[in-house]
Amino acid sequence: MEHLLARDFFAQASLADLASVFFDLSDVSAQALIFLLDRELTVKDAAALLGRDRSTAQRALHALVKKGLATRNLVRTGRGGAKFVYRAIPRSVLRDKMVRAVNSWSEEAVDKIKKALQPE
Repeated sequence: MEHLLARDFFAQASLADLASVFFDLSDVSAQALIFLLDRELTVKDAAALLGRDRSTAQRALHALVKKGLATRNLVRTGRGGAKFVYRAIPRSVLRDKMVRAVNSWSEEAVDKIKKALQPE
């Protein structure tokens, strides 16, 4: 992603771009998060949607779980098999996390401006 001025970034950014910046996600993990908002996925499903190999998809999903943006659950399948299914956290929780990130950045920016432009 190109470095843009903040106003240009927010005007042009997709939800995946915002998630990538706010949560320090790779582009692949951010895109996986967007897919997870609409459906649960296995690693195989994620690899197909992302157009990546299974190991890349697995790393992307693992990063989301590690950052608290997704869950991983073991689901039993027929004939004694099992698979892991990934789900995004609820949209309302993700929204709140993203809003907190914006507010935190805004507060940090204001503090830096105040310190840099203190009266002499």
